Amino acid sequence: MRRAAAIAVLAVSALVSAGGLPEARAGGGGPPVFTRQPLPAAVPFGHTAVLAADTEFEPTLRWEWRKNGVVIPGAAASRLTLYNVMEDDTAEYHAVALSDAGARWSSPAAVIVQPPDTAPGRVDEAFTDPGFGGPVSALALRADGSFLVAGEFLSARGISNAARLARILPGGMPDPAFRPDAAGPDGAVHTLASLGNAVWAGGAFRNFDTAAAPCLVKLTSSGQRDAAFLPGLPAGAEDVRVLVPLPDGRIYAGGRSRQGNTVSDWLVRLSADGSRDLTFTPPTFLNGRLRAAAVRPDGRLWLGGNFFRPAGSVTTFNRLALIESDGTVSPVFKPPAGADSGTNLEVRCLQALPDGSVVAGGVFSKVNGLTRYGLARVLENGSADPSFAPPVLDDAVQTLALDGQNRIYAGGDFSLCGTRPVRSILRLQPDGTLDPGWQPPMGNGPVQTLLMTPAGLLTGGAFSLPRLACARLALEFRSRPPFGTAVPLPLTEPARLFRRTQAVATFPGPAAVPDHGAATFPISLTAPGNIEEIRIWLDLRHPDTQTLTLTLETPPALLLPPLTLVDGARLRHGADFRRTLLSPHSLRPFSQSGPPCTDALQPAADLTVLTDRAAAGIWTLRVMDDRPDTQTAVLQSWTLEIFTPAALPDYRTWLANRPATAGTFTSFAFGERYGQPPVTALNGSLFRFSHHGWPSDTADSFLYQITTDLLSWRNVVPVSRTTTITPAETFHEVNLPRPAGPRAWWRAVSTRAAE
Repeated sequence: MRRAAAIAVLAVSALVSAGGLPEARAGGGGPPVFTRQPLPAAVPFGHTAVLAADTEFEPTLRWEWRKNGVVIPGAAASRLTLYNVMEDDTAEYHAVALSDAGARWSSPAAVIVQPPDTAPGRVDEAFTDPGFGGPVSALALRADGSFLVAGEFLSARGISNAARLARILPGGMPDPAFRPDAAGPDGAVHTLASLGNAVWAGGAFRNFDTAAAPCLVKLTSSGQRDAAFLPGLPAGAEDVRVLVPLPDGRIYAGGRSRQGNTVSDWLVRLSADGSRDLTFTPPTFLNGRLRAAAVRPDGRLWLGGNFFRPAGSVTTFNRLALIESDGTVSPVFKPPAGADSGTNLEVRCLQALPDGSVVAGGVFSKVNGLTRYGLARVLENGSADPSFAPPVLDDAVQTLALDGQNRIYAGGDFSLCGTRPVRSILRLQPDGTLDPGWQPPMGNGPVQTLLMTPAGLLTGGAFSLPRLACARLALEFRSRPPFGTAVPLPLTEPARLFRRTQAVATFPGPAAVPDHGAATFPISLTAPGNIEEIRIWLDLRHPDTQTLTLTLETPPALLLPPLTLVDGARLRHGADFRRTLLSPHSLRPFSQSGPPCTDALQPAADLTVLTDRAAAGIWTLRVMDDRPDTQTAVLQSWTLEIFTPAALPDYRTWLANRPATAGTFTSFAFGERYGQPPVTALNGSLFRFSHHGWPSDTADSFLYQITTDLLSWRNVVPVSRTTTITPAETFHEVNLPRPAGPRAWWRAVSTRAAE
């Protein structure tokens, strides 16, 4: 026979979920107390996220970090730095402070990685910024997917001894195992060439790794100088600027020699061991600097530079030539005679095409009588191709590359392509017309070298934006979720139970802002509840962000003045806001950013003034162009993302809808602000526990288990006592420690079990 009354037992205990940390040791004091919690962050794809925490002084303190509850290997400091973040770095992170007295988890810090930009030409954020401390002048791809970089730098990220030469791993990080203790070249490295994993380096150095090695070395796969390669360069060689390898291991080398007051330019072909290939007769017409060489598919060699054939010579060609594999001038190369022969100024780079023609880049404005500013295609016979009509460039082309679709990439010092602003790099269709669909970043310095790789186009030069001297650009469009779409976050159980409500509204654009004028862009947000956090996503294009001021006008019911988001006068000079996130929780003020502003930034105004105010209403972005400069700003889109607090589990609704066999319900009480059955705050530290609503037949008993935490379910307060509730009691009051704040809670699990 069932008993006529039920006995309820209130067991107050310290619970730790499976996989959690051990409790504080008895009599050893409490676990460390946090004085600084890690903050959530939204980070652009490929950028760096930094999470930091601090505790009160604790002599035996140790640290660990957890990602979605799992320990991160090697993370044993109070700061966690996530470099080159990817999609799978989107997670919930905790700092865990451990001492001899126990352990305490921080509140969770959600890191949300923004999806990468998708436009062809974008910076490939999957490629880490190598962080070179100086300009890059040459790149060479190795068979293992890594590549060598040469230039004027002496350091790179994580490497203090780069010494003008470094190896970069496929993901962009410098390889610390590459020549870690080597002295390297004692002068500039101007050019690199690769064949498989072997690399040749040429420049103005005299010694390499403290051994005499004037101007040219061959490197082994480990980066050491190949002592068996002894280059047979002309006497008095002072530099090497041209290297072109052949499939059989031979290599063309071009440079300059100086003997007394005599300067001579030359091109030689070397065998695999470095000895002079005597089947090649060096051309005698090089009376000026040789700048570039490119092998045709049939083995003949295009040459470009500042050499010229004096008027009246039997063969007349200026700054461009085609030679046979034995070094003689090709008999089919017959450019027009006279002043219109070749280019009128220097050729600095060449790109051979599959049909045997060549694209030449440089500082010229005429090619065989045709007007061509910096770019031209020259046919096998030496004539300029009139069907190849590239746009007018305002400065020199320094480097060229070709992709699998015969599209041509040009880098240099230019900033205008016709009337269109560009910065140092562009892409041409096979016919020479500008490819408007390729949208490279607006850098702040010249591009000096290009290297086509299977993963994209590597660029090197004397720029610091969008990367330090080296960046990889995407060749094609890549799809991503629509702008403003929330990134799913794999939360641990306690945070998931209290997931906030998200409301998102977007102004789609594009829409123009008149020069020296203003425009407003309203959106309507329907979100019940008050604001807990606000984020603003911005995609705005303008050549000079210093002329712009952006303000946020709140719904009229809030009775707030406009909030300044961006004061362009406090930004560094540059173009565009591209996938810029403005959030009060970002660690970096907007004034410390440089356009194109792809960071998560703090706005100029403190958006926390909107906390606890109604979210619904008309929100307006106002963009003002403060200076007349004939340049129109274009708003591609802006998105408002507002979070409101989550609703607590409803106890009475659960009672009404629970299945007949249901036996467990979890309820929560948040600090002093919240409370609901079966846990209700009365006053001070007195709490009321209720089993009212449970069936009171003779078959049931009740168990209540209580823990407290700061959003992680693991910072438990140990309480060791058990209280019995008599069958007549509907409520029971117990004196327990007060939760530490509005985000701390009591967790009560009440279980009904039939006897």
